[in-house]
Amino acid sequence: EKMGNQTSSTFSCLEDSAVATGSIKKMRAVIYDDYGGANVMKLGTVPVPKPLPTQLLVRVKAASINPIDVKRREGGLKQMQKESFPVTLGYDVSGEVIEVGAQAGDFKVGDQIFARVDQRAS
Repeated sequence: EKMGNQTSSTFSCLEDSAVATGSIKKMRAVIYDDYGGANVMKLGTVPVPKPLPTQLLVRVKAASINPIDVKRREGGLKQMQKESFPVTLGYDVSGEVIEVGAQAGDFKVGDQIFARVDQRAS
């Protein structure tokens, strides 16, 4: 899908200098503030989440919008899943681990990963 003049492949971006100093506070993400078509998506700035003990913080290099994202954005899941706007799109990501929760297994900073994001945990 297209979002204005930008493709939807840009999901979140953390500045390299901020990663190196640990001063990351905000990130860019494709978000929407209301249900609707592709026109409700926009590139916005959101707070960087603090990972829970069982989670990782990942600097996303690539992500995708899948049919489930489209259905969610259009409101097709609102009977099952209450949204708290703004919503950050994207379930599938790949990138570099930049922070590891204490109980997140054998991952370490610098690991290159791909994952399906559990949107319920965010």
